[in-house]
Amino acid sequence: MSPANGEQRKDCGLFGPDTVAWKVVGHPVALIGGMRALIIQSLHPLAMAGVAQHSDYRTRSLDRLRRTAAYVTATTFGDTATAHAAAARVKAAHRRVRGIDPVTGRTYSADDPDTQLWIHCVEWHSFLAVYRAYGGWLSAEEQDTYLAEGARAAALLEP
Repeated sequence: MSPANGEQRKDCGLFGPDTVAWKVVGHPVALIGGMRALIIQSLHPLAMAGVAQHSDYRTRSLDRLRRTAAYVTATTFGDTATAHAAAARVKAAHRRVRGIDPVTGRTYSADDPDTQLWIHCVEWHSFLAVYRAYGGWLSAEEQDTYLAEGARAAALLEP
């Protein structure tokens, strides 16, 4: 729907400047949240088996971090097409990541919905945790809103 003056409304993607997501993820401390997320995510044995067996993080760790940051930026701040394109790239990469965890003997798949949701929740919560600790104050309602907003980003990776 166009405004009365005939101007087209800007596509703010999944969120927009008035969302808590933009406030939290857009704060400089989000970088620390990303580091916290990686540390906690490394505790998931199947996710880490996939990383160990299919990622170039050992030789190109900064490139790997840049790709992750680009995905978060695209899905949080990009327009709708940018967010969906970023998700499509991740889904395509995840389709190739399958194997057996040598520690547990369990099979894994990077496109497993439970693992993806766990990874997303750790990341999204990590941004919130560092924002609350170092960035600024949020009411309980704003925190709940932020967590609910995160479901929009998580849904992008659903099959």
